[in-house]
Amino acid sequence: MTLRGRLTAAFLVVVLGPVVLGAFFVASTVAAVDRSRSTERLAVAASTVRTSVDALCQQLRAAADTVALTGDPAIAAGQLVGRGLAAAVQVTDVNGRVTYASPGAPPTPWRDCSEPAAAPFGPVRALAARVDRRDPAGALLGTVAAAHLVDPAFVARLAAVTGVAVTLLDGGAGADRFTHTTESQQERDAVLAAAGSASGERVTESTRGRYVRRIGPSAGQPLPLVLSVPSERPPGLHVTLAGVVVLAGLLAVFTAWRLARVTTRPLVELAGAVDRVAHGDLTARVPVRSRDELGRLAAAFNRMTRETGSYVAALTSSRDQLRGHLAVLGDTLASTHDLQRILRVILHSAIAATGARAGAVLLVEAGGVLVAQCSEGLDGRWPAGDPDGSQGLRVPVGVGVVGAVAATGEPQRGRLEPTEAPTGEPRCRTYVAVPFSTPGGATTPGGPTTTTPGGPTTTVPGGERCLDEAGAAAALGVLALYDRVGADEFDDDDLDTLRTFAGHAAVAVENVRVHEEAQRLSLTDPLTGLWNYRYLRESIRREVERASRFGRMLSVLALDLDRFKDVNDTYGHAAGDTVLAEFARRVRGEIREVDLAFRQGGEEFVLLLPETDARGAAIVAERLGAAVRETPIAVEAYAGPIVVTVSVGIAVYPDHGSTGREVLEAADDALYAAKAAGRDTYRVAEARPDVPTWEIPVPAGAVSPPDGLPRAGRQVQVPREPGGHARSESTAGVPESNRSGPAHARPDPADEPAATAADAARAGPDVGRPGPGGGASSGPHPPRQSRGR
Repeated sequence: MTLRGRLTAAFLVVVLGPVVLGAFFVASTVAAVDRSRSTERLAVAASTVRTSVDALCQQLRAAADTVALTGDPAIAAGQLVGRGLAAAVQVTDVNGRVTYASPGAPPTPWRDCSEPAAAPFGPVRALAARVDRRDPAGALLGTVAAAHLVDPAFVARLAAVTGVAVTLLDGGAGADRFTHTTESQQERDAVLAAAGSASGERVTESTRGRYVRRIGPSAGQPLPLVLSVPSERPPGLHVTLAGVVVLAGLLAVFTAWRLARVTTRPLVELAGAVDRVAHGDLTARVPVRSRDELGRLAAAFNRMTRETGSYVAALTSSRDQLRGHLAVLGDTLASTHDLQRILRVILHSAIAATGARAGAVLLVEAGGVLVAQCSEGLDGRWPAGDPDGSQGLRVPVGVGVVGAVAATGEPQRGRLEPTEAPTGEPRCRTYVAVPFSTPGGATTPGGPTTTTPGGPTTTVPGGERCLDEAGAAAALGVLALYDRVGADEFDDDDLDTLRTFAGHAAVAVENVRVHEEAQRLSLTDPLTGLWNYRYLRESIRREVERASRFGRMLSVLALDLDRFKDVNDTYGHAAGDTVLAEFARRVRGEIREVDLAFRQGGEEFVLLLPETDARGAAIVAERLGAAVRETPIAVEAYAGPIVVTVSVGIAVYPDHGSTGREVLEAADDALYAAKAAGRDTYRVAEARPDVPTWEIPVPAGAVSPPDGLPRAGRQVQVPREPGGHARSESTAGVPESNRSGPAHARPDPADEPAATAADAARAGPDVGRPGPGGGASSGPHPPRQSRGR
């Protein structure tokens, strides 16, 4: 329902309610007064009837006494009847026999005035009074009854005396039969029906508007009578009242519609303007038609739309600017995994969005120190001890503003005097710092804090506290901005904006870490933690290329657990997985940091031993065999340990192949030879036939060329000696350390520093890789997994 409809309905209720209630009150009052007056008239009539009947009975009793006292009852009875004191006299003896009866007497039985009506009786023909007749001695001689005729004339006289209509009932049990009545033909049935439904002498109303009351028979009034009077209500009262109500209702409807229209017209105009504003039309205005509340409301709405339009214009400009920054940020996040570039874009966008003059992004590094990854606008803001910022922005976690933010995980904003700048942080007047943590990390309700000079730190609602799994506050880093343009302090909106950019920074850091982790997982075997076959192909190509470039040897070991299928069949695949994982752990314990271990598939493994000849590879194979053979592998689900052995095939580049694939196939052939020799042993691949090779001499000097690129010399054909090893020639560009030495021996430590590093790595655990000269030529090279020996 519309507002106009509700106002109209309310007005109608207010106006018509009293009208209807008034009409109901008038009708009820008139009916009550009419009933009261009619009841009073009927009560008076009933009293009059009783008085009249009682007077008649007293007259008849006096006449009967007169007859009883005379000696000749016939003469006395004739005189009484002649004078009209009784309609008839009847004398009976003690036996009930009639000794005298007046001529023309009404038929008996007569209704005795003194008899109560205890049971139904027939029509009342006469009303009689009886007295005893006695002799002078007092002996009973009989009875004398004086009767008065009850006929229509008698009933008419009663009606005339009382002023009401009188009906004499038949005297039966019901009230539907009557003897005489003064009621009209039209009213008689309705009056009898009402009398029949009445109880006792209560007043009831007939269907034709007459009030009815039954009286008698009772002691002193033995006649069953019905009295009725007409209603005194004005005719057509209800119709008149209904007409008045309808007329008042029509007038009220018109008045309410007019009033509601005048009242709601400004509201309708305001609603239309609001709807236009909701659809984006901020030019909508409402006419101000008066100075009342509605007029003030219209004026306030017009002022609000004007201000909203200016705000929308400013927000549109800010949105376009922010959209540009977000577009750059999105493109950067989608196109690169360069963390420094991503953080620079995030910082620049945050500074532009908040109007800050400077800022920095700091990440927590090892040792609990926040280190700036990128900064902007910090020139001239460094403390006196480091005016040019050469030491960089490094803040221990828990120290200063950004350190406290990183330690507590609570954003902070506030104002500082330049002389109060925390140690190691740039000078500023206002600042805001927001931590960021791993996306999806646990958070607890908290809030950013605001610091004022000389005052306590207060909490700003709406912040979050980042918690690690142990419940201690932690953060990946902090995004901090300094000195808002206009010297105003950073507000909660700036804090929310900065929190958004901090979330992007957290996502960027997490994406880089996930990318690195995904790259690592794509190259490792999930069961053993060793490199997988995919990385084997890449690594053997890289190692062969490096060995070829620097004239080194590369040993390849193919390992296979003996009768591993029996382990799976006997103990189950879960036990087999345990055996494989334990074997991989022992392999890592027997190789150097520079060596690479791979799981080729199933129970087959491959080792790459850079700068190792066949003799060194054989030593490694013997140690691996002993490490596996001498210590059975314990499995929790079984009572006893599982004894396994390993067979090893050895091939050396370039003795057994000129490519990584050839060397790997040679090692695989040697593995089959070890299997054929009874397992739990190793075999070295057979030397391939002499194949002439071409070497490209590289000039060597004490100082590298300025551009850092190698210089190639002329091609020299060097035939290989039996056994596959190239014969040493005094060729320009070939290092001396590569021109001598046994075919399968490691390079002499005194002649080759790189070889010395390799032997040192084999001699002890946790020894680093060779220097830059032994680095990979192409492709990713994740950190080594083994801990060395």
